[in-house]
Amino acid sequence: MLARKLAAAILAVVAVWGGRSAWAAEASAERRVVVTITGCPAGAEPAIRRLVGLEIGDLLAEGGEEADRLSVVCSEDLVHLEARGPGRPWQVNRTLGLNDFPADAVPRALALAGVEMLAALSPAVRRRVEAVVAKQEVPSSAPVMHPAAPPAWRADASAIWHGFPGDNGLSLWGGRGRIGRELGERLSLGLDLEAASGSRSVVLGQLRGVLVSVGGFFGVHAGGRDLFAEFALGGRIGIAHLAGDPGASNVAGDSVSRAWGGPALSLRLWAGRGRLALVLCGESGVALLGAEGLAGGTTAVSVQNFWVSLALGLGIRL
Repeated sequence: MLARKLAAAILAVVAVWGGRSAWAAEASAERRVVVTITGCPAGAEPAIRRLVGLEIGDLLAEGGEEADRLSVVCSEDLVHLEARGPGRPWQVNRTLGLNDFPADAVPRALALAGVEMLAALSPAVRRRVEAVVAKQEVPSSAPVMHPAAPPAWRADASAIWHGFPGDNGLSLWGGRGRIGRELGERLSLGLDLEAASGSRSVVLGQLRGVLVSVGGFFGVHAGGRDLFAEFALGGRIGIAHLAGDPGASNVAGDSVSRAWGGPALSLRLWAGRGRLALVLCGESGVALLGAEGLAGGTTAVSVQNFWVSLALGLGIRL
C-alpha cells in the first residue's frame, strides 16, 4: 500500500515538472500572435493592428493554431480584452470604458493595453516589448553646445583718398584709424578718426585744404573670422581748414576753418587669416556742412555736397 502511494506521488511530481518544462520550452519559442477585433469604432481595427505590430514586430500573424490570441470586443461604451493561448497556464482579461479616452486616442489605448496583457502571457512578446523600451531609453546623441563666442573687436589703420567730385572739388590724401565691435551675429558698430590734406592750383596761386573728422557707423555684417563684409549707415563730422598761398606779392592770402560733415554709408571688406587681415573700405556721403575757398571773388575750391572716399590698410582682430 505504501509503495503504491509513493509511486503515485512520484508520478504526480513528474507530471507537474514535465508540464512546467513543456511550458518553458514552449515559452522559449517565438510563438506568433493573432489579433481579432469585433464591434469597435470605424477605423479602429487597422489602427490597433498597426500599433500592436509596432510593439511586437513580426510576432503579429494573420492566423495559426498554435498562436497566442488577443481578442478585442467592443460593446456600446465598453471594450473587453482577452489574451490567451493553447497550453498557457493562464489567460488575461481586462475591461475598459471607451468613454475614458478621447476618440482619437482609443486605438492607441486599446493596443497598448493588449500588448501589456500579451506580455504577461507570452515570454516572446515580453522580450519584444522590453527591447522596444530599451531602445527608446537609449539617450540620443545630444548636440554639443558650444559657448557663444564673445563679441569681436576689430581695429585697422588705412591710407585714404578723399574726394569731392565737381569742377571745384578738392582731392585729399591721408590716413584713418578705426575700431569696430560686432554686436551679436549680424550687427556691428564702428568709430574712426581720419585726417587728410590736399591742394589745388588756381590762377592767383594755390589753395590748400585739411580735413579732420570723426565717423560713426552702425551696420550689418556677414562672414566669419577670416572673411568679413559689412554694410553700414552713419555719418561724419569734423573741421575743414582752407588756406590760400598767393602766387605773387601783390596778392593777399587768407584762411578759413569751418565745420563739415553729413550722413554717409560705407562698405567694408575684411580678408585675412588668423588675427591679421587686409581691409578695403568704400564710403560715400553728402556734406550738409562744408566750406569753400575763393580766388578773385569766385569759388575756387569746394568742400561740400557729395563726397567719396576709398581706404586700404591692415587690420587686426583683438
